[in-house]
Amino acid sequence: MRLFNCGCCGHPALAEIFSFGRGMGLTRRQAMVATAVTAAASALPTLALAGSPDTLFQFQAALVQAGPADAILIGDVVTVADAQPSAEAVAVTNGQIVAVGSLKEVMARKGPGTKVIDRTGKAILPGFVDPHVHIVSSSTFNLFLDLSPFANKDADEVLAKIAAAAAKAKPGDWVIGQLYDTALMPGHRALLREDLDRIAPQNPVFVLSASQHFSYVNSKALEIAGIAEDAADPAGGKFGRDSNGLLISVWN
Repeated sequence: MRLFNCGCCGHPALAEIFSFGRGMGLTRRQAMVATAVTAAASALPTLALAGSPDTLFQFQAALVQAGPADAILIGDVVTVADAQPSAEAVAVTNGQIVAVGSLKEVMARKGPGTKVIDRTGKAILPGFVDPHVHIVSSSTFNLFLDLSPFANKDADEVLAKIAAAAAKAKPGDWVIGQLYDTALMPGHRALLREDLDRIAPQNPVFVLSASQHFSYVNSKALEIAGIAEDAADPAGGKFGRDSNGLLISVWN
C-alpha cells in the first residue's frame, strides 16, 4: 500500500522508499529522513530520479550504506569480479557488503563502533552458500569423465566415451566417470556389467551416479576389489544382483 505521494511532484515512488527503508531495519525517523533527502534529490534534473522508482531505490540504499560500517575486514580480498578481481579491504553493514576497495577507501567507513578484523596476508573470499553440491568431493570428481545427460546425448555416447578413455589407458589403469543419471538419460538405460566388460576388458571401470549414492562397475573392478559372486552385502550397502543372484554393475 502506498502511504503518500510527493507533495511537490506527486511521485508515488516516495511511498515505496519509506516502506523500503523500514524493511531495511531503519527506524521511522531514519526512514523519513532518507525519504526526504531522496525527495530533494529527485528534484535535481542532473540526477534524473523523479521518473525512475528503481533509481530511487538505489539512491535510498546508498544513503543507508553511507554511514560507518559495522565491520571492516583487511586482507587479500578475492572479489570474483572481472572489473575488480582483488582489493585490500571490505566493509560490512547489517550483514551486507557495502564497500570493497583500497585500504584507504574502505577505512573511510570506519566509525567509533566499527570492528576492524585484520587478516593481512590472508585471503578473504565471498561467502558461499552450498545448495547440496558436496564441495570437497565434487572438486575431486571433476577430474573424472563427465557422463552426465547434459554432456552426452544417450547411453551409447557415454559408453563410447568410456571406451575411448580405456583405449588411451594402460591395461590395469582405472577408468573413472561421474554424473551418470538414468532418470534423465534418454531411454533410462543402466550401465550393465557386460557392456562395461566389452568396452574395457583390461581396465577396471568405476562410474559414480549423479546422486553419488551408487556406482556402476565392470568385472575387472570386482576382481581388483576382491568381490566374488557370492560375496555378502557390506554393512550399510548392497551389491546389485540379477534374478539369478549374479552380481550386476550396480553398487549401493
